[in-house]
Amino acid sequence: MTSMKKFSVIILILIAGVVKAQDKVKVDYRYEPGKTYHYRMESSNSFIQELMGQENKGTTGINQDGVFSVESVDNDGLISGSFTWQNFTTSTKMMQIDTTIAMNDYIGKKSNISITPKGKILVISSDSANVLTGIPGSSVGTMLFFLKLPEEMLAVGDTFSSRSIDTTYDQKNNQTITEKIRKSKFENKEKASQGELIYIFKYEEQTSSSGTVETMGMEMYQETEGTEKGTVRISGNGILLSQQAISDKDMSLVLTGQMGMTIPMTIHEEREYKLID
Repeated sequence: MTSMKKFSVIILILIAGVVKAQDKVKVDYRYEPGKTYHYRMESSNSFIQELMGQENKGTTGINQDGVFSVESVDNDGLISGSFTWQNFTTSTKMMQIDTTIAMNDYIGKKSNISITPKGKILVISSDSANVLTGIPGSSVGTMLFFLKLPEEMLAVGDTFSSRSIDTTYDQKNNQTITEKIRKSKFENKEKASQGELIYIFKYEEQTSSSGTVETMGMEMYQETEGTEKGTVRISGNGILLSQQAISDKDMSLVLTGQMGMTIPMTIHEEREYKLID
């Protein structure tokens, strides 16, 4: 190989390396201080429940609206602000029941939160709300969903994983532990009609949870196993735009005491979550 040919090969290798490096992007959540972001979540669920040897089928729907108000962003990109509920309604159809409930006690309730550039949410403090009459109030959280992002830069086709274990408590200090193992893929980049760049991610998640809940004098132990597949869109400037997800879960409820029984249930959910403005 002549010197000129060797030089040409070296140049091509260098160009290929530069192009490959340029294909990688750093994806972070970056919200602007002083701005508010309105999110909406709509979900529909169908379930099959076996109770005392009888199979019952039903559907539920949930509609939620809330505003994420950004107060500050520090030098490390930590986003601090609050989430305030604007709407929360549920509808249920099963057996002889056909009802819609407006969860008005949530309206106006606020949680002070922080979000890291990689999508970890921390609820710092929150108001309380009574979910239903006769049930003790509980601290409200948020309906916000953020795909957890890796520290390294990403190219289309790259995959990454995350694992989380969360513990929640009811009013009697009974705990429920939930583990989620998620495998995600940087699926594609596209441009919106206004020319805005959008990053598209796909994910698959394995979920398991177990714990005890006590309400209205009844103690219930639950175990749940499930899977979820979803698509997440994040704008090029770091704003969560939407999430669509489909999940299937198998749940067992065990009632203790005089009404001791085990209630198996399967749940199918379709959920859409999006930025409204």
